Amino acid sequence: MRVEIFYFKGCPNHQPTVDLVQDVVAELGVDADIVATEVTGPADAGRRRFLGSPSVRVDGVDVEPDARQRRDFGLSCRTYGGRGMPDRAMITQALLEAQAGDAPTEQRTGERAGMLATAGAVGSAIASSACCWVPLALIGFGVSAGGISGWMAKYRLLFIGAAAVMLATGFYFVYFRPAVCAAGSECAAPRSGLRRFNRVMIWVATGLVIVTVTFPNTIGYLLGDSATAETAIPAAEVITVTLAVEGMTCDACAVVLRTALAKVPGVLDARVSYPDRQAVISIDSAVLSGNEPLVEAVRSAGYSVAANADDRPE
Repeated sequence: MRVEIFYFKGCPNHQPTVDLVQDVVAELGVDADIVATEVTGPADAGRRRFLGSPSVRVDGVDVEPDARQRRDFGLSCRTYGGRGMPDRAMITQALLEAQAGDAPTEQRTGERAGMLATAGAVGSAIASSACCWVPLALIGFGVSAGGISGWMAKYRLLFIGAAAVMLATGFYFVYFRPAVCAAGSECAAPRSGLRRFNRVMIWVATGLVIVTVTFPNTIGYLLGDSATAETAIPAAEVITVTLAVEGMTCDACAVVLRTALAKVPGVLDARVSYPDRQAVISIDSAVLSGNEPLVEAVRSAGYSVAANADDRPE
């Protein structure tokens, strides 16, 4: 904890205030650095947001709650309810608030806002790609996810926009927001460690946002073309079926559908294209005599076969 007494040279209440602060600190047994800072002129008074001599701040917060909204900075004497220095109760309350972490500083509010904006950006980005990772996650549990994927895809741009806005807000609070504490006070003891942490986290969050937002467009490259391996079957018994598929929203859907089709007995090779909205399946006609199992596999994965699908064997 840092307690700072601001004063100008010649102020008769400067030293009595320092003595009072030291006495209260000792009485409460708090760990505090007590620093007396001289304000040297009008310009310095404005820069330090000086409300008059003496001014006492605990971790950058004025001990007088009613003064925290004031803006009448200047080189002058200060009174507290008609007295020339703050009373013991006022200083005690400010120290106890700071010790409990309840001091209402703008700096801490900004830090919290920056962290919340960063977390919100990551959350929005994850939600924006949910149309792809949710199906991948649910398919492992045998749950049909096509409907969920389509519903989430409708709000993808909204989530991406929210992530961008929150990232911008986070950068503002971390890098560009003036480092001021409570209104009427200055950040006498900025928490540089937390500031560095916030800056690291905003860049980490930016990376996560980029990865998650582009996930639907890159999942196909990441997973590769894992088509089923063809078995040595006489050419006369191998036929190709093309199905036009509806309901896919990204490359992850193609991966889900390809996995589902590969499990159908008689399927030798399954290739699903999200851009083309179709599945090309090579089957062993001796094992699989009709397309119904393939259509059912598509439906079980959460998608549908278009009415005009070219589902006749080639």
